[in-house]
Formats: sequence, C-alpha cells, structure tokens
Amino acid sequence: MKFETKRITAILTALMVAFLFVSLTHAKVVENVPPVGVWLFEEGKGTVAKDSSEGLNKNDGTLKGAVKWVKGKFGSGLEFSGKATDYVEIPNSESLGMTEQMTVVLWFKTAKAMAEADKWAQRQVVIGKHYTEYEIGLYPLGSIHTYTNKGDGKGYDEGIYASMKGKVDDDWKLGTWYHLAWT
Repeated sequence: MKFETKRITAILTALMVAFLFVSLTHAKVVENVPPVGVWLFEEGKGTVAKDSSEGLNKNDGTLKGAVKWVKGKFGSGLEFSGKATDYVEIPNSESLGMTEQMTVVLWFKTAKAMAEADKWAQRQVVIGKHYTEYEIGLYPLGSIHTYTNKGDGKGYDEGIYASMKGKVDDDWKLGTWYHLAWT
C-alpha cells in the first residue's frame, strides 16, 4: 500500500511538471509601457495642467482662453465654455504622436445643450493632435466624434460618429458624469 501511494504521488508530480512545461511554451511576455501623458487636474488653480505620467515626457499643458478650475469627478477639473478659444495647449511632442496604438480614457460631463449641434464646427474637442493625427470631440446633446489620420493630413478614418438625431445613449443627461475609453 505504501509503495502504491508513492507511485501515485510520483506519477501525479510528473504530470504536473509536464503540464507546467506545456503551459510555459504558450506564455506571452507583455511589455509594460508607461503612459505618455496623464492629466489629473489636481492643481485646482493656476494656468498649468501638470503631466503626472511616469515617464520623462513632461507633457504639461497651458490653459488658454476662459478655461476655469472647478470641482471635478475626482477632486478638481476643468470647465470649458465650448468656444474654440478655450483649451489646454500641450506643446508638440513626439511622445504624443500616434504610432501603432493608443488609448485615451477620460471623464466628462456636459452642462448645456447647443442648438443645431450636428455641425462639424460646434463640437468640443476633448483631445487631439491637430487634424493630422487624431481627435476626440463631444457634442453636448449626446454625440461623440473620433477620427484618426495617417499623420500626413491627406485623409482620415472616422472612428465613431453618432448623429444628433440618434444619440449615443438614450439616457444621456446633461450634468451627468460619463466615462469614455477610446482605443
């Protein structure tokens, strides 16, 4: 009986080791790449939106126009009037160029609806790199617009566009916080 128990234990151990080697042959190493920019808007005052990313990119932004510090979803945030003159300018940086892939994650809420907001020029750009690379724009009535470009300014790929007649979400409400992730 003692011999059988040792034999079964040895067989089970051998099988576990074999399964371990088989599972290791299919393992994939995922490179941990730090973000190139993180703007938490923790400052709450002043004209600089500090880049809190781990890297050495220092992609700090400067508030332009009538951008106001307000209470945000978590701590402080920024309020934009919707005018093209209100934005955060981040100097051109190679680190912010889209190469193979990119993910943008943000919290937002809209405070007022715009009439006839389905016109291209009436969107509020949330983040973008000129018209030559990428952009996310919001229309306060409930539409989201994204696009990407090859970087040459000769054409772009519409990522998402929902018309104002068919909202992104029937439950979209003014003054409510929403989370958006775009990859």
